Amino acid sequence: MRARFPAAVLAFVAVACAPASDGALYPGDANALLGAGAQPPPATAPMPGYLFISPLKSRFSYLLDAAGKEVHKWESAYFPGAGAQLLDDGSLFRCGRLVNPPIFTAGGQGGRLQHIAWDGTLLWDYEFAAEAFLHHHDALLMPNGHALFMAWERKTKEEAFARGRDPALQKDEEFWPDWIVEIEPQGATGGKIVWEWHAWDHVIQGFDRTQESFGEVARHPELIDMNGDRPRVEKTEEEKAAEAEKMAALGYAGDAPP
Repeated sequence: MRARFPAAVLAFVAVACAPASDGALYPGDANALLGAGAQPPPATAPMPGYLFISPLKSRFSYLLDAAGKEVHKWESAYFPGAGAQLLDDGSLFRCGRLVNPPIFTAGGQGGRLQHIAWDGTLLWDYEFAAEAFLHHHDALLMPNGHALFMAWERKTKEEAFARGRDPALQKDEEFWPDWIVEIEPQGATGGKIVWEWHAWDHVIQGFDRTQESFGEVARHPELIDMNGDRPRVEKTEEEKAAEAEKMAALGYAGDAPP
């Protein structure tokens, strides 16, 4: 078991689901796009041009026209895990969801990055998964050809306590901080880390004075609170009024009069 600790958010691809089809690699695989060719309702109609989608329960990614008709599709051996990026040259950069990744099982789990040409040729097929880490949610192929993505790192609850984690908030046996990684692809399946950023190295907490990470959290917005998932304490009306006054001084106060 684990506690997930998000430190950064990258763009997430909107997806849709569809019914299963024969020949699926996964139970419930949705290889046929539900509603292809149907006109979207006015409230969700796309802007003029093309719509790119990568359904969560499908091994396929689709390019549709404004009428919802399929223009092109790319096939993968994996469900999305979970982002996908349509590139200017018509190729697809897609995250894949491993069926049984080591240790990490949670919403957004991925573990594989694939670069697929317009004609379906698999240009790069890279796995980033082990007992100590797992790619999750999204990835970006940068202009320099490198892949930028985020992963979970596996820490024990004891390691978290040593960083000032409040035991009352740690219900699981593990703690998963985020790790942002830049990989230089090498060959068809390889890659080299050329840059990385660990949320674990940028934390603060106001719970345990004996730990090096102790500090006044409010004075360090550049750091991540190890106990930021504590239950919210409802503010009094006086505290809300004082907060609104401070916001007004900054030029914005929500519903407060100018």
